[in-house]
Amino acid sequence: MPVVDSFDMFASEKARLRLAGTPMEDNFDLLIGCTSVIHRMVMVTENLKDFKNISNIRLENWIWR
Repeated sequence: MPVVDSFDMFASEKARLRLAGTPMEDNFDLLIGCTSVIHRMVMVTENLKDFKNISNIRLENWIWR
């Protein structure tokens, strides 16, 4: 999946999250999340807490424990 279009959002979100006091430490996770937003996809993950602060992200957890 192309990620080139996601880099602008990645940079904006990295700065926004840091200024909001909720920085995302894992750059790769942030890029994955931004890619899902740019491509209008639902991101399926059990790790909701690390992705929930990304703007406009749609998350689903398919694992119920």
